[in-house]
Amino acid sequence: MGSHARTPPSAWALALLLGLAQLHNVLLFSSGTLAANVAAAVGVTTGHPQWRTDQARILGPYLMRAVSALLHVEPRASYLLVFTVALGVAGILTWQLGRRTGDTRTAWLAMLTLHVLFFVARTRPWLFVWDSCGLVLFLLFVRFIVDDRPWPWFAALAVPAILNRESGLYIPVWLAL
Repeated sequence: MGSHARTPPSAWALALLLGLAQLHNVLLFSSGTLAANVAAAVGVTTGHPQWRTDQARILGPYLMRAVSALLHVEPRASYLLVFTVALGVAGILTWQLGRRTGDTRTAWLAMLTLHVLFFVARTRPWLFVWDSCGLVLFLLFVRFIVDDRPWPWFAALAVPAILNRESGLYIPVWLAL
């Protein structure tokens, strides 16, 4: 296992920069479908989801709604803010996972790999808010495994993961195993 040293400011700065780069890519390549992605999240909070299966995906849409209310911004701006922060947090989590399982070089490579793969593998035109939240929740799950956390940590993480989307059921399955 790697050291549990603090995450350096340079990692935080790069995570923010890469989150902003991902935001730039979304605005550049997905601006035509951005309104539909925002509408999908808003539809969940108003009881009018695009698809019935999306109605249970409430964490991301209600997080967007809270950001809109707190900052007095339109849903589009809150979507972009939640997306950017989630990608920044995902970058930090991958850096920390890389550091815990290897050295500092592994940490930097882990963060860069996450962002390159996110850019290359994302499905157009859909980029739902619950997808970026799901990435953070899954990385927290992996971190809990690497840190050998006791089961209450996983049980606590299962709640927001299941509220985010049904794929959060992997956590209770892990606990059962």
